[in-house]
Amino acid sequence: MPYYLTKVTNHLKNISKVSRPTFMIEQLSSFVLDKHSLLVAQWLQNISNAMHNPQKIAHIILIQPEKKDEINVSEGSLILHLCPAQAVNDFINYLANPDINWVVEHDNWLETFEEEDDQEQNDDIQECAQRLIEYLGIEDFDDIIEHTGLDNTNEVHSLFNDLQTLFTQDLSLYWNDIINVFTDINYGDMSPECLELLDIETDDSLVLSSDDDFSDDDEYDSMPELVDSEEDIIHDRAVLPYWPQPSHTIQL
Repeated sequence: MPYYLTKVTNHLKNISKVSRPTFMIEQLSSFVLDKHSLLVAQWLQNISNAMHNPQKIAHIILIQPEKKDEINVSEGSLILHLCPAQAVNDFINYLANPDINWVVEHDNWLETFEEEDDQEQNDDIQECAQRLIEYLGIEDFDDIIEHTGLDNTNEVHSLFNDLQTLFTQDLSLYWNDIINVFTDINYGDMSPECLELLDIETDDSLVLSSDDDFSDDDEYDSMPELVDSEEDIIHDRAVLPYWPQPSHTIQL
């Protein structure tokens, strides 16, 4: 293991290996920006010369990582060793401070990502709910998220029938939005047992979009009518060229 990475890891050994590289670089970047700001340009230049994704790394250093595991071990080690030696050595001394509990610091750091994930998920659910409201209207929307079939297994069949009535041929188009809203704690909060029964109620036709549905009505049948009469069959065959037989045999 490279020299600097070994020393840093010794101070962060009780932190999850999954998030440790990203946390390490996050702490290093904060330290360098605060204590060694004049070395930041040199650090970024070293990264630009040695790494294949310098823009991504620069974003992490100057702003913040987008995910707790955005940096792997090899990337973290290289970024660490590309940092000017003075800054890295001071950072290692900073990690050795007995007054800092790095496990607690790491757990607090993780919470920022969990909050962002929760907010992103909430925003997605809000968008799903808004699409359903625009399609159904607020009254019908309120009716389906208060349906007894969300927590009563005996009413799941009724719930599915009501959904078919409300959405008709568009049910498949809105199915993901429906499930997302049904299973959200702020809306339907559907029980796992009812969700399982609702999955059973659905069939393969539901995964087809309305444009892919096959109708029994000949007017909407996308398949061409099969020819079932000999009179409608056109025989169009290529005629082979005629080669005349030789009139006599050539003696060799």
